Amino acid sequence: MSNWKMQPSLYYLPAILLVGIGLGIGTYSLGFDSNLWHLILLHSLTSFFIGFPLLVVTTNQDWFNRRIAHPFYRILTMVGLFIAIGLLATEVEWFFRTLLKDHIANYRPFVSRGGLFNVIISTILGVSYYYHFDPFKSPEEEMVAEAEETIDLLENIPIKKSGGIHLMACQQIALIEAYDKYAYVYDAEGSKSLCDYSLGFLEKRLPDNFLRVHRKYILNKKYIKVIRPFDKNHYLIEFLAPDIPTIKNGQTYLGAVKSLIRL
Repeated sequence: MSNWKMQPSLYYLPAILLVGIGLGIGTYSLGFDSNLWHLILLHSLTSFFIGFPLLVVTTNQDWFNRRIAHPFYRILTMVGLFIAIGLLATEVEWFFRTLLKDHIANYRPFVSRGGLFNVIISTILGVSYYYHFDPFKSPEEEMVAEAEETIDLLENIPIKKSGGIHLMACQQIALIEAYDKYAYVYDAEGSKSLCDYSLGFLEKRLPDNFLRVHRKYILNKKYIKVIRPFDKNHYLIEFLAPDIPTIKNGQTYLGAVKSLIRL
């Protein structure tokens, strides 16, 4: 799929494999099987085929956000993927289990009794990942943000315009929109330019009059024209410049918008 990011998932790959190795050693110590290496291989495969696809899906949730507007159907779609990932991991484990025991002729698809357990684990992990990961932040950015105690606020942001790099004063920015690892910046007149910074980087370094209202948007409060109720959990935000697109807050940022309008 176009514009899917794989790097965040690869970053966690060693941890996924270590979990599988640990489970294999733990199972061996409990006496469930006499072959340590078989157990390590089987649990590593299961851990990989559950953990890695879950990370790929949840760290690319912005792809689903752009294509499935209603949050209920978006969550339903992702839960369906989590269940499918659990079933796939079960089939991989069952296939290799029969192969390692030289009983490959006995392999029958979708008959393993361990499928329900893997589906439950996959769904629980998937939901927790979904609410943990910000699709516009890499793990490196999250670690740096947590480690930094003091951060100098930006006064200007470099933008690409007319074939060159220009410095735009932060106070002239009305809206910042995420674009993959970068961002589009709208000035007070509605002109749109590309910036090499991500929203995760900018969020911690912009002055107090900026507010993040969506995984994809940071706005400047002084350029808001009107805030209109949309439904129970969302508001439409219009800007003074007509060329700046009207945006809708994300559900997890509802509290920020309510504090802005003092509800």
